[in-house]
Amino acid sequence: MTATLNKGLPGENVIDKPIDKETKKEKPFFNNGFLFAERYKILKKIGQGAHAEVYQAIDTLDNQKLVALKIIKVQQEDFARQEKHLDMEREAFARLIFNKNVIGLRDFDRSRKLFYMVIDLATGATNFQNKFRHFGNILTNQEIIYYFDAIAKGMQGIHDVGIIHRDLKPQNILINDEEVVKISDFGISKLKTNIDKSHVSGFEGTPKYAAPEQYLTNNEFYFQSDIYSVGIMLYELATGVTPYAIFKDFKTDKERYTFILNQHLKEPITHPKVFNPNLPVALDNLIMKCLAKDLKYRYQTFAEFQSDLHQVLASPQPKMEEINQEISHLKIRKTLKRTKKYQFERFFKIFNFRHTLIFFILIGLLVLTLLLSILLS
Repeated sequence: MTATLNKGLPGENVIDKPIDKETKKEKPFFNNGFLFAERYKILKKIGQGAHAEVYQAIDTLDNQKLVALKIIKVQQEDFARQEKHLDMEREAFARLIFNKNVIGLRDFDRSRKLFYMVIDLATGATNFQNKFRHFGNILTNQEIIYYFDAIAKGMQGIHDVGIIHRDLKPQNILINDEEVVKISDFGISKLKTNIDKSHVSGFEGTPKYAAPEQYLTNNEFYFQSDIYSVGIMLYELATGVTPYAIFKDFKTDKERYTFILNQHLKEPITHPKVFNPNLPVALDNLIMKCLAKDLKYRYQTFAEFQSDLHQVLASPQPKMEEINQEISHLKIRKTLKRTKKYQFERFFKIFNFRHTLIFFILIGLLVLTLLLSILLS
């Protein structure tokens, strides 16, 4: 069944969307071919989250360029407050356009009663989760430096303009064909100066990667929450396991979220080096500092994080050791044994070879040009 545009003006019933009787799912805001904001022609729906729907669209006013159009869900009683803050947030996002580690934001506005973002469509890109999930999720120290240095650069730029991302996770870290890392998905981000403490909302974010304070405070937002989220990703890619491994079934999402919440708030974190004894002590300490439960003990900026990250390769490298047999959980031990081996050796060889090859081709062309000019003179 082809979904149709909701009745009434676009955005009048943003939250209470009709249900498709055949599929039992919410209908999309728009069907294919709809011209949104008299500019963006909808091609197809490509994603949906708790707070937004994303469409592939054509910008009819910019050479038919392919873009990602993100429609953000807004409670109608909350509309006036969010509209008031829109101009300030648009200006902040505009300052990120020159940051190569942040996905390009082309437009951020509203059409009638819908807020929307227009983002560069990252063709040929994949995200952290898809790139590494088939390889056991363990990176070498060199790869950790490469990828997380780029993430830190992008996030420092985002924080410098006053934006708190609030939903950093592997799915929101894109990597293009040239191995350039880009931060994406600002659906629930907040401009620090726009935080309205009188307005209390529910928990937003992804429980697995959310900082403790995101559960505890609904009207306070902190830059250090993003650092915690990066710390969770770093832990996973340095060890092959999550800080709070979950090997149990839950009857409801609420039960699962409650369990994860208790882990973040109360449970101590096992040092990454226990799971991967080949980690340098400096990297082990860096990860643990990112994951401090009290935000004042974390890195206060991504610039501080980046500075310590650069020291990891300079620190003494540990000798290769076997997986700690004292790790009690059998599933964790099996996972670690399977993923212990260096998995991404070929990436850096290919990456370096590609750039070296281009260099020698350019030198060859230059020499050939000089020889031809001499022969013809």
